[in-house]
Amino acid sequence: MISSHRASYSRSPGAVSPYRVGALRVLAGEWPLLMATVPTTVMLLGAGWGWWCSAGIEYVAFGFNIALLFAWGLSAARASGRAWRSALAVGCADALLGVIVVVANAVIK
Repeated sequence: MISSHRASYSRSPGAVSPYRVGALRVLAGEWPLLMATVPTTVMLLGAGWGWWCSAGIEYVAFGFNIALLFAWGLSAARASGRAWRSALAVGCADALLGVIVVVANAVIK
């Protein structure tokens, strides 16, 4: 009985767990979220490594992220077939939501 129990739970070397495959599929599906963090990560790491002045880099990163939110909202709205006026409104709303999140975070802390 014990040997059959062990055999049912043992895997051959190199076999990939179905849970691991599922986790990797979920992570692969979230690639846009990962790519959205790359510009800010590079900017902040570059300042930390001395590529440019680190004084005030958080304000530059904030402005850059707001501009990215606007651009992503605008491009997504245009890709979905919205008119320019509507797409600009969506981009502004995305940028405004980013500002609201930062202000709320500052108020909470």
